[in-house]
Amino acid sequence: MPPDTTALRAELEAALHFLPLSIPKPVLRAVNAALLAEARTLIDDSLVPNSSLFAHVLSFRHEVLHHSLRNVLGDRVAYGLFQGMILSHESAGSHALPRLIGSYEHELQAPLAARVPACERVVDLGAAEGWYVVGLARRFGKPVLGFDVSAEAREIALRGARANGVEGLVSLEGECAPERLTALARPGTLFIVDIEGAETALFGATEPAALAAADFVVETHGRSALGLVEHFAATHDIEVVWPETRPIAAYPVLRRLQEIDRAVAQWEGRGVEPWLIFTSRER
Repeated sequence: MPPDTTALRAELEAALHFLPLSIPKPVLRAVNAALLAEARTLIDDSLVPNSSLFAHVLSFRHEVLHHSLRNVLGDRVAYGLFQGMILSHESAGSHALPRLIGSYEHELQAPLAARVPACERVVDLGAAEGWYVVGLARRFGKPVLGFDVSAEAREIALRGARANGVEGLVSLEGECAPERLTALARPGTLFIVDIEGAETALFGATEPAALAAADFVVETHGRSALGLVEHFAATHDIEVVWPETRPIAAYPVLRRLQEIDRAVAQWEGRGVEPWLIFTSRER
């Protein structure tokens, strides 16, 4: 009896049904105008086209893919740790398309899935539009406190919490001062920190012993990783997590894109710096 190839045929059919790329004309005109202005600046300054123009081109293609994939995937996260989470059309810093796909900060999904269930609360410094604030509250039912200096970002995050039915688990505040940081660094607390380079000043203003009971996941910027390793070396075990390529098997919709569009769709504007995970030795 021949094997049943129904599942295999369905997988191939989905992958080979390429996505039509569409974008509203007003958006197309706006992006093209920005590209032309950037190109004219380079010509006027007699400069060789550089990474700035390249970034504009990537942003344009990213926008095209975002509109096209939203038509296919809707407004919920398609895959990954936060699959099914309702996404706002609004953004406060991070790229929208990787969040829609679910590949955003793929490298942290397994570490967070392993750590959050065992913690009592999560504190997110640099919450932006609430990817972790809303996602972790929804997925694990944990209380999450988010900090962001942008009032607009906090409002977007709160709207996301309401849309996903977790407003009772989510709270938002403005800037996190060193004194507030140390007050929150209790046993059972997991911090997620992405504050665009300000981590050096924030942690530098605290005593390592005052943070010894909590765990931290920190996105580093520039050379901040070196100072953070020294700061936490006496109190925490340290793990380095480097940026990596996203596995297509985990995000099947990527099979329906050309190779270059797969890369653009996953683009987060990230540098080469790692995340650092600090696990308290007091457990």
